[in-house]
Amino acid sequence: MMKHNSILNLNTDERMDIGTYLLEQINDYMTHIRGVRVSPELSVDAVSEYARRLSFEHPVSAREAIYHILEGLRQYQVHTPHPRYFGLYNPRPNFMGIMADMITAAFNPQLAAWSHAPVAVEMENYVLKEIASKFGYSAEAADGTFTTGGAEANLTAVLTALVHRFPSYAKEGLRSLPTQPVMYASAESHHSLVKAARSCGLGTDSLRIITTDSQLHIDVHALHHQIQVDRAAGYTPFLIIATGGTTGAGAIDPINEMANLAEREQLWLHVDAAYGGASVFAPELLDLLHGINRS
Repeated sequence: MMKHNSILNLNTDERMDIGTYLLEQINDYMTHIRGVRVSPELSVDAVSEYARRLSFEHPVSAREAIYHILEGLRQYQVHTPHPRYFGLYNPRPNFMGIMADMITAAFNPQLAAWSHAPVAVEMENYVLKEIASKFGYSAEAADGTFTTGGAEANLTAVLTALVHRFPSYAKEGLRSLPTQPVMYASAESHHSLVKAARSCGLGTDSLRIITTDSQLHIDVHALHHQIQVDRAAGYTPFLIIATGGTTGAGAIDPINEMANLAEREQLWLHVDAAYGGASVFAPELLDLLHGINRS
């Protein structure tokens, strides 16, 4: 812990000293990352003891506190920047991303109101439209928001499709719906869709899991059949979810075929491209997501 309350009100020299020290440590970590274990040898007792080594009763300097944190992270965590780390769903940090986080932490732009941080809001809108154009959407018509990750993105998609099909849902909730809505995704789709079904009040029975072929792509014929079965049984299909890169194998559903089906059936098409969506930035990979502009 820090030695005195003035640590929260550092002078210019102190800020430069600590900031330079931290940046040097970060640079050293990224430069010599090969020298650490990818995954630590874990011991609950050892980690717990290390975390409590500094106490509130015996404050230390800012440098000592930072050093303690950095050494603990070096010893007791999985190192995603390591070249032998292959768990790609927790991606390695990029140095410019680190700098961006520092800028955000320092300026703390409040994007809830345009007048509070207008340049940040306009930059966000600009970036969103540029990314949208990579997916084939019209930059003029495109809109969106950054989410915390794929789970929030999928929940947003389910809610958007639900309100589009049942406008009364936004104000009156599920009690206003005349029939049970159902949505469709493959057996390889992300489990966040199950959470989304629960979160928006539909329940997990509203999510129809469709079989896949030998390449782990959704079976479009089975999808079409299930839609017909549900309509005949009195359910109301409202959403088809394609996966642009499954968590288990990176498989990409036949998005264009699914778009054709969604168009014929007048259903909302969402593509969960949390994994494979970055393909749009590589021209040689763009065909993998053929049809995503129709979602």
